[in-house]
Amino acid sequence: MIRRKICVLFCVLFLTLAVAGHGQGREPGAGFVPSQGRVLVIGQQKDSMEIYIKEFGTVPAGFMIYTSIQELNGLEQPDDKGAGVGHGQYWVDTYPGTVLQVGLYLVGALPEILSGQYDDHLRKMGEWILRTRRPVYLRIGYEFDNKDNQYDPKLYQQAFRYIVEMFQKQGVTNTAFVWHSTAYSEGGVAVMDWYPGDAYVDWFGVSFFSTQQRSQVEAFCRLAREHGKPVMIAESAPAGLYTTRGKLEWLKHFFDLIEKEDIKIVSYINSDWDKLPMFAHMKWGNSRLHRTKELRDYWLSRVQNSSYLVCSPELFMILGFSSIPLK
Repeated sequence: MIRRKICVLFCVLFLTLAVAGHGQGREPGAGFVPSQGRVLVIGQQKDSMEIYIKEFGTVPAGFMIYTSIQELNGLEQPDDKGAGVGHGQYWVDTYPGTVLQVGLYLVGALPEILSGQYDDHLRKMGEWILRTRRPVYLRIGYEFDNKDNQYDPKLYQQAFRYIVEMFQKQGVTNTAFVWHSTAYSEGGVAVMDWYPGDAYVDWFGVSFFSTQQRSQVEAFCRLAREHGKPVMIAESAPAGLYTTRGKLEWLKHFFDLIEKEDIKIVSYINSDWDKLPMFAHMKWGNSRLHRTKELRDYWLSRVQNSSYLVCSPELFMILGFSSIPLK
């Protein structure tokens, strides 16, 4: 609790000083990439992360939330559709020196986006992001190659570019745009069919839930390097593993990937999946890291390294971000 209060106090102080400066957020294409050898650690879901902060005595560098183009749920008000409570404003108000990672759901809405039907929603979302006065990593149509999402590749490309251009016209300079793959394709799907183009993508994002994805994650990271883009593990957890041994093996692959592929952001989902209505039938188990001494000790042995960034008064400076002045 003391560490949490100290972190918040220093972050408030840093933000106050930043507002007094001349920063205007990022230059186009900057992307808020951690400096060489540094990794941002991010978590999601309100109840799970409050447990994490209490158990480990550390506030992560940021938090993940989800919203949809149709509803803009989970930004200013709490929302729970069976996957745990998401509430962007809660993180903004409670931990002022942290970043946000936002998954923007576009399923069933691509033609309407391109026709301008959701322009008001995009403007409202852009205004909210600006008010957060922090780096926001926006996963536009996350897991674009998930077959359940049924994103038409050409429409997806166009919608991604449309959203980026809307935000740029609006002056939403504190957003980095993330192109996020499942890295779990079937039938030789070519992920580049969905690629909006280098001018529109700041980050490559990838999911990692199974060690069987390892080769596809590595292939996706090679693509990122070819395009000069940093990589984030945008969603991750040891899914479907019920033994400590199995989870430890997954964690070893996880950290090995981070080091081998120079991953810059990792988003870990610290949840009891079997108690979440949306996922209970999937039998993904419980990924909370404090449940056994072995998991806790191994996790801490890796993330307590100074390379792994958490909430600190230096965080925004490390990301090259100057807070957006109040109007």
